[in-house]
Amino acid sequence: MKVSKRLRKALLLGASRVVFHGTAEKQEGSSAQKVCADLMRFQSKDVHLEIQIRSSYHLKGIILDSIGEKDVYSHLSFNDTKLDMEDIQQLSRKLGYTANLSHLEIRANSLVDNVGVDILSTGLKTLRNLNKLILVSCNIRDLGAASIATTIDQGLFQLDTLDMGCNSIESHGASRVLSSLRRCKSLRHLNLRSNLIGDRGAIFFASLLCETFQQPSAGDVDSKVELPWAKLSSVNLSRNQISANACNALAEGLPLLPSLSSLDLGCNHIEDEGASKLSPGIAACSSLTTTNLNDGAIGDEGITCLAEALCKRKNSKIAHIHLAKNMITDEGGASLAKAVWNLPCLRSITVSNCSIAGAGGLELISALGQCEHLQSINFRNNGSFCDSHKEEHPDTSLLRNSKTLQSIDFSRNPQLNFATLLGGMSSCAALSSVNLAHNFIEDDEVAHLAALFQQCRKLQTLNLSWNAIGDTGATKLSEMLAACSALTAVDLSWNQISESTILELSDARPRNCRLLTGHNALR
Repeated sequence: MKVSKRLRKALLLGASRVVFHGTAEKQEGSSAQKVCADLMRFQSKDVHLEIQIRSSYHLKGIILDSIGEKDVYSHLSFNDTKLDMEDIQQLSRKLGYTANLSHLEIRANSLVDNVGVDILSTGLKTLRNLNKLILVSCNIRDLGAASIATTIDQGLFQLDTLDMGCNSIESHGASRVLSSLRRCKSLRHLNLRSNLIGDRGAIFFASLLCETFQQPSAGDVDSKVELPWAKLSSVNLSRNQISANACNALAEGLPLLPSLSSLDLGCNHIEDEGASKLSPGIAACSSLTTTNLNDGAIGDEGITCLAEALCKRKNSKIAHIHLAKNMITDEGGASLAKAVWNLPCLRSITVSNCSIAGAGGLELISALGQCEHLQSINFRNNGSFCDSHKEEHPDTSLLRNSKTLQSIDFSRNPQLNFATLLGGMSSCAALSSVNLAHNFIEDDEVAHLAALFQQCRKLQTLNLSWNAIGDTGATKLSEMLAACSALTAVDLSWNQISESTILELSDARPRNCRLLTGHNALR
């Protein structure tokens, strides 16, 4: 069916959101005019369209031509559409006709540094209702960032969200943007990920926060609500070459944000020194629920400082902790285990690709097993656990009380006894996703797991690939497959299952379940 016919059908059914993804590249001009006409014909002044164009170079012109005939667009998104200078000029001119536009998103379109941004900024200044501005992977750099800063200063809108990720913005450009945002008292989400703001940009941001909240007029709660940054709830400064040198300033400034709930400093050069400086600040953030320090070159010393700071914090609201790809070993795992006891709201933890093996890892898992609200554990690729723990705790389930668990990933932990780890769970009613790939699980172990999973009525995905499961274990799994009607995907590839048993598994699976069994009985 041609695009114009699909669109007409959708609009007749009352659609208010239309996504074009890689379509209409070869449509003739007459068909393009029909698409444009359909966009206008079926909309009244009371209905506003959200238009998203992804990897569709032809339709960008159609949408640009349709702007201005009727004010129907509330959301415009151009994702990888190869906007050229002529397109940007046309978009800038027509933004003046879109009084209802609240969301403008441009991704993976080079705006040619400050040239394209300057042209776009002219149109942005005319918008009154714009609250979300997303310019990602647009190569705008410092000069372009300065143009956006001027637009925010002079514009008629109040931003709720600003996302300028992946633009090679350095400290100077970031400073200009951050300074301009002081007039946006409704700002809630700030995303400057994957830029080059470095320590200078991070320190400048922290200084703005201190300057704002430490002034005499900011003493009481009512006055804070009216201050810049007061509603800021999420800050993303990941991949910005921030080092330990900026962590003291951040630790001083971030706790001043009364609404901060999500902080992402992942993929920076935090290291132990930075984590030690940053930890008191993280613990002092009264509203913080999510913290991301993935891939920060943090070792046991830094993790221990973080854990100790969290232990001292009463009534912590932290629900999500991400510490993947750090240099955490048993010592750090044991420290985290102590901190977990002081996190009553914890819902997810990610410590994948670390080196938490042996006793420290088991301590952490045991502590997580006592979390009343825990929903997700990502413990992927944490090295080998010593065999002695299997013998010492043959009948003990480390996750016995995890009644709320929905997702677990223990892949690439080949020496961990999963019959011990999971077999004694008192309830797994909420479990929906399990990944135990690359663990050399054999038939006797999988028999215990099959009995457990058979009780998981919400289980949707199960990954047991790259193990040592044979026909005996697969037969037990077939009984489990017949009982779990919610399953949508099961991966048993790279095991030792015969073709006849694979057929049994295929017959036993739920109707809509995808079963992967490639490369079996070949090892």
